[in-house]
Amino acid sequence: MKKVTFLIFSLVSMYTFAQTSELSITDQAITEMQNENYQKALVLFNKAILKNPKDKEALEYRAYTKLQTKNYAGALLDINKAIVIDTLCSSCYDTRAEIKYRMNDLKGSVIDYEKAFSISPNLANGETHYYVAKSKLASKTKPKGIAFVPNATFIEKIITSKLTAIEFKNEYYDYIESYDSTNSLTYNEKTKEHDIPEYSAEVVCKYKGAKIFFTLNSKTDKDPINYINVSVNCICDWFSSWKDLSTNGFKETKRYDQNGILEISGEKTEITAKYTKNINRLSRNIIMWRK
Repeated sequence: MKKVTFLIFSLVSMYTFAQTSELSITDQAITEMQNENYQKALVLFNKAILKNPKDKEALEYRAYTKLQTKNYAGALLDINKAIVIDTLCSSCYDTRAEIKYRMNDLKGSVIDYEKAFSISPNLANGETHYYVAKSKLASKTKPKGIAFVPNATFIEKIITSKLTAIEFKNEYYDYIESYDSTNSLTYNEKTKEHDIPEYSAEVVCKYKGAKIFFTLNSKTDKDPINYINVSVNCICDWFSSWKDLSTNGFKETKRYDQNGILEISGEKTEITAKYTKNINRLSRNIIMWRK
């Protein structure tokens, strides 16, 4: 029985070794890359390219691996070499477009995405960064210089800078987990009809391990945001307190403090704010809107 078991084990080992040996170094590297073992993948890709400097597949995937490890300059060098070898490689242009996007070369990114789409039209599906880059170029949107730190100062700057919801989405894309928008008509006291257009975006962002929930309202997606509701389910030191709002010039107009819930309303010349802290739920919330 022991001999039979040993024989079976030996045959399985030989079969497994034969399967592994049949894989090229590039194929082994791709497997490691797909399993997100990027350092192992890079070692194998290096061996493959050293053996054959014109291995287009190894160069392309090493570029992608370097992209995932944020070595953008190295990734760009590799993908350029792959494109020289195969000028009709649509996936190569797609990868280079993503690299250029990450390097903030928006014009170059759009050009490469469109080259990739011209070769393989199906690649256009789901390429969010293409549409973000194109939108920024078309609207000539430049960074507003507002760092993403979701506190009272940040919220106020978003309103006063007259950013639209779409510009918010483009500007802080890397922090956004989800973005859902709707167009509707709200009630008009004057006409007694629902005839006031409203664009509303529900945005979930991630910052320092916490989820931040934004509601952005405006007349349309092309109009400046006039209402922001921001909430977090944590007691995070970077999120504002009423003290931060008062430091920014908001004058308290109303206060409620009972049963573990603190609500303070205040206003400035152009903006009204409301701060809420729920000790029981460990949540905090800031609402600001333009008067």
